[in-house]
This record gives sequence, C-alpha cells and structure tokens, in this order.
Amino acid sequence: MIERLGRAFLAQVENPLIRWMTRLRLTPNRISWLGLLLALGTSAIIAFGYLRTGGILFIVTSAVDSLDGLLARGTDQVTRFGACLDSTLDRVSEMLILLGLILYFQHSGPLRLPLEFSIPLAFTAMGCSVAVSYVKARAEGLGMDCKVGWMQRSERIVVLGLGMVFGVVDLLLIPLCLLMCATVGQRLWHVARQDSGP
Repeated sequence: MIERLGRAFLAQVENPLIRWMTRLRLTPNRISWLGLLLALGTSAIIAFGYLRTGGILFIVTSAVDSLDGLLARGTDQVTRFGACLDSTLDRVSEMLILLGLILYFQHSGPLRLPLEFSIPLAFTAMGCSVAVSYVKARAEGLGMDCKVGWMQRSERIVVLGLGMVFGVVDLLLIPLCLLMCATVGQRLWHVARQDSGP
C-alpha cells in the first residue's frame, strides 16, 4: 500500500525529477550505488548513537530507491542488469541499517527491551527480510508474479524508521518479524495458487 502511494506521488512529479537527474548526468545504476552509500552513512549514524537522526535519514534516503527505476523508465535505460543491481543493493542497504541498529543496541544500551531480546530480534528481522525478498525473487525467476504481502520493503522502511524516530524500534521488531513471517507465507501461498505444474 505504501509503495503504491509513493508511486502515485512520483507520478505527479516524475517529469521535473527526470529532467533534473538528466541535467546532473545521473544514470539509474549510479543512483543505485548512491542509495547504497547513503544507507552506509545512515547505518554509521545509527551505530554511533544518533538513533532519531538515523531514523529520519533512513526514511528520506530510501526515496532514492524509487529514483533509479523512475529514471530508467523515463529515459529508456531499462536493463536486466540494472534491475538486478537495484534489487541486490536494496537488500544490502537494508542489512546495513539493521547492522547499524544492532551496533546501537550493543554500545548505547537497551531502549524498551533488554539486550538479550533486542539484539536477537534485530538479527531475526535481518533473516526475515532476506526470506521475504528471496521468495519474490525466486517466484519471479520462475515466471510468476509475487508482489503481495503485508510487510513489503516500503512498509519495513516506515516501521523501522518511525520506530527509531520515536525510540520504540526494539518493541516494533516483534510485530515486524511476525508480519514478515506472515508475508513469506502469503507469498508462498500466492505462488502455489499460480502453479499449474505437477
């Protein structure tokens, strides 16, 4: 749902954005790499204890994720390598943010939950995030649509970002992990319904 809203907003401003990015001589792949660098910087900010700032930056800089595809479609630069690079760097960026969060818990102390819960939850969220993305990638590799689920990347960004801003991210990791597990189930069920093979 959040992803659809974001796309609707971008549709209203895409032409000026494309012209602006073209004037800066940006390419879709350069924007993908820029998004990774921003995620790395944001992860470091979180790890050094600036949780609220990191949460805001995470939400804002994640918008870069939409710009590479927007530029690729608007300037006819869509390539299979670009799509693969974008998806790969998106996953790495999300891992970096969660790694920054784990380092924050270790060095800055707990927020609402004890460390023996918050750190394993962050690692669990990392694994669940990979599983959600993998099911979609595997299904699409088999030629099936798999854009379903309650906790897609846009929703994860909002939950983690707002959780950091309001200082309750460790508590939100519990429903986040549960909903990501449910999303894996939703996607597998969606694939099973599409499968007409033996």
